[in-house]
Amino acid sequence: MKRLVRLTLGVATAALITLGLISTAGAQQIVVNPNCYSNCSAVITIVNINVGPGGTVIINGGGFIPGARVIILGPGGQVLGETIARPDGTISAGIAAPTDPGNYSVTATDGTNSAVADFTVTAAEPVAVAGSLPYTGSGTSLPLAEIGAGLAGLGALVVLSVRKHQAKASA
Repeated sequence: MKRLVRLTLGVATAALITLGLISTAGAQQIVVNPNCYSNCSAVITIVNINVGPGGTVIINGGGFIPGARVIILGPGGQVLGETIARPDGTISAGIAAPTDPGNYSVTATDGTNSAVADFTVTAAEPVAVAGSLPYTGSGTSLPLAEIGAGLAGLGALVVLSVRKHQAKASA
């Protein structure tokens, strides 16, 4: 009798979602057969189908040979990463997204079973530039004006004192 098991996100994926570092928008539920050992109709999904340049793409899947090394391939067959299929044939892996915006495909294969999924690298958002000077720790320039006025007054007193002293010495 075949048992169907629902694929759950790995601990690392759950942590990234909890911290708000990735979005689950577009994520899909995967149903796999844990008794599959070959020709399993592997399937993969991308948890975060829209990712920024150089971000982490989270890949979940199932239908792979339990204990098999699953290689993640990118454009032109470039190896992007690998993982080991769990005893139920499921996988979870993170790969670095390309730095150029665009649509990409990845393939996960254990040598017998393969699956393909697509994701999009979105353009980096420009950094907003505020129209004012950066905050330097002071909410007002009043203390600086008071210090400046105090020093100017002290200077005036010193000048008057020196002139008064010179006037007495000349007389």
